[in-house]
Amino acid sequence: MHTDERLSEITERLENLTIHEVRQLARALNVHFESSRKPEIIEAVLSFANGLSEPKPKVKGAPPKSDKHDERLAADIISYRESRLAVSFDENGQNGMTVADGGYKEQMKKTVVGLLFITDGGSFLSVESGTVGVAGSFFARYNLKAGDEISGTAIWREEYGWQLLMISEVNGNPPETLADRKDFYSLTRKYPELRIKLAVNNTTACKLIDMFAPLALGQRAVITSPSKGGKTAVLKDIAVAASAFLDTELVLLLLSGKPEEISDFKNTFKNVKIFYTAFDKSDEEHRKTANIAFEYSKRKTESGKNVIIVADGLYAVGADELKKLTCCACNAEEGGSLTVIYSLSQSFYCFNEIIDSANAVVSLSSDLAQSRVYPAIDAKRCYSGIEDKLTADEKKAANSIRAKLTAEQIITLFKSADYVDIIDNYKNG
Repeated sequence: MHTDERLSEITERLENLTIHEVRQLARALNVHFESSRKPEIIEAVLSFANGLSEPKPKVKGAPPKSDKHDERLAADIISYRESRLAVSFDENGQNGMTVADGGYKEQMKKTVVGLLFITDGGSFLSVESGTVGVAGSFFARYNLKAGDEISGTAIWREEYGWQLLMISEVNGNPPETLADRKDFYSLTRKYPELRIKLAVNNTTACKLIDMFAPLALGQRAVITSPSKGGKTAVLKDIAVAASAFLDTELVLLLLSGKPEEISDFKNTFKNVKIFYTAFDKSDEEHRKTANIAFEYSKRKTESGKNVIIVADGLYAVGADELKKLTCCACNAEEGGSLTVIYSLSQSFYCFNEIIDSANAVVSLSSDLAQSRVYPAIDAKRCYSGIEDKLTADEKKAANSIRAKLTAEQIITLFKSADYVDIIDNYKNG
């Protein structure tokens, strides 16, 4: 819509409000007005919309009895004001000219892409160069949520720093499409069905998991491990295999990690979302990072996508937060899924309680680890809630191998033979 047409529409909508509604709207926008007459209050609002006056709350007089106002109109006025404050902008994010206080001055603008996070101090985009403030008007205009990946234009404002000026895409789609998106917690959960076949990776760990603790989209799977048991290496093998699984998005979450391990993951997974904190960060930083990773994954699941989170160090958020996050795993009847595969030390103080909530367990053995047998997976102590999804031959082979071989012998077997050959050799007992 042309700028003049937008202003005419805003003016008409203002004139259709009652005097009380105009006052409430002006107060909500922090528009300063001296008069009690409706036309003059509207004039003050329009001056604000055109960028000719700055927000200045009225401090005198009794507080209003209500803060209710036309939120949609307020959002449109702020949007119009922002467009007036950005007269010119080139696609490369170079300097443009903005109107402010009736004159022109140079402003910095740039294209930004980042994840939306919400704190007590406001809403922000996390971008490569830091953060960008997000005004409340965007939430009124669009159905934004924490974890949304937003592309748009930011403007530098001396008093506030970088602020989001306009949104071009949210999660790869026009922002107008968000109005009807599903809410994650309204999705209907059902049991996991579609197997995640890891043996295509042909690593020993993946072959063992495929047979003795099969995974499926929507599961809560935990890798239990003693100290120095090799859990990070197992998680990395799983992540490599999961990254090749069709129609899924892999998300890596590394909390309280060693810097060299974080670098190794970043070098291995070039086109994967990686959220991480080093071990020197605070508990609050660990929780913040974990929450934004899960919020991002929930937004993808809402849109019908299959997401697999592989998380190391999730213990750093504490037991209550860990249960809250892993409870997000779901296979949605409406489409989409969120799979959570994470590690947990066997010395964790709520270990048994957490394990009871998982529907797949890959158990690493301290005896095997101490004997320097890797991957230290104890096949006899692994289990999965979807063993019924194994083929008949896989079930027969798994039962036969458990009955005939020790945990160390099983690892030796899976190191030396292909997955299909193992099934053929043991399916008949």
